[in-house]
Amino acid sequence: MKRALPFYLHKPWARIGRPIRLFEYMAKHLGPIGHYRLFNIHIVFLNEPEYIREVLINQGGSFVRERTIRRLKILLGEGLLTSDDPTHKRSRRIAAPAFHRQRISSYAETMVASAAAMRSTWHSSGEIDIAATMMQLSLEIVARTLFSTEVDADIRAINDQTNVIMGIYNYLIAFPNLEAVLHWPIPGVMRFRKARQKLDRIITRIIADRKAEGAEKLAQRSDLLSLLLVARDEDGSELSDEQLRDEVMTIFLAGYETTANALTWTWYLLTLNPGADARMAEELRKVLGEGEAARLPTLED
Repeated sequence: MKRALPFYLHKPWARIGRPIRLFEYMAKHLGPIGHYRLFNIHIVFLNEPEYIREVLINQGGSFVRERTIRRLKILLGEGLLTSDDPTHKRSRRIAAPAFHRQRISSYAETMVASAAAMRSTWHSSGEIDIAATMMQLSLEIVARTLFSTEVDADIRAINDQTNVIMGIYNYLIAFPNLEAVLHWPIPGVMRFRKARQKLDRIITRIIADRKAEGAEKLAQRSDLLSLLLVARDEDGSELSDEQLRDEVMTIFLAGYETTANALTWTWYLLTLNPGADARMAEELRKVLGEGEAARLPTLED
């Protein structure tokens, strides 16, 4: 774009709080590589899988996390989502066993079981708030796979405080030099600070309680937190309590809200595209069977 983005705010595709419209406009009019400027910040928009792979994988060591992700450090610390090398590389090595194919298979079984149990409560004559339902389902799955627990008071508290923070997320991202004023009595910043303190207390206590179980019992567990607690780097070092907190927060946030939103939009888009909905239903019948002969899906499916 020839001018800075604020110059175009009168355009319907450049409205504040509607980023998807901007991305659609750029993909249509600027092609696979677009550029715009937000005051003195230059932003390059890639909309081509080959170019995205080049940046994220082939040349990944040449790039650092962008500003929005770096700002998330105020909540997630130096977790896998926000850290750069060498911290990211070490954390990825230590966490790798927790994401081995066999582990993913057991998580898939949990996901299917939770989804099937929720489906059994639905009735064709009733209305369902699909957004709230998908949030509940995702929260239940995260509680079981991350902590080996049900949605208890601690999980609800983590959920509540995460929602508080996500409710002011855009404000936190846009606030200039936020890291330097986190201790200031600014209303939005104070809400964030209070929510983060509550999250830290809960997660720190959960980690301490799990550690107190001892190595033998931890080795028998298959949830992500236990696997991270027993994981070791090549030199025998382990994740510190602070690093464990950061990874737990990262996995919770990445595995919960984003997943629930993706599921909600999937249902919505299927209702707008009956052809795709029919093809999906036919594939389910073909792969899983129907009626009394139907079975639940597996990771291989």
